[in-house]
Amino acid sequence: MPDPLENIEASIQLLDRAFRDLHDKGVKWSELPNYETPFRNLCIEIMNAVAFEYHQLKIGAKKAPQFAAWAARNLLELKIHHRLRLDLPH
Repeated sequence: MPDPLENIEASIQLLDRAFRDLHDKGVKWSELPNYETPFRNLCIEIMNAVAFEYHQLKIGAKKAPQFAAWAARNLLELKIHHRLRLDLPH
């Protein structure tokens, strides 16, 4: 039977790569000239919040479970809040 911790480490490495890409794309978005575009600014703020909470989740998983739990809760809240916003009729 495979060691479950090996799968966790592989998943963390995959997520780290995804969040690095997300951060890089966010940086490129923030370099766009039109700073008055609300949707652009909202996307940047969401990407920054998700990246921050993911970082907190990783630290918490290694050092303090309560930090990991709080970060996971914040990520879930971000998901629910923005899913509801995207489902609203325009």
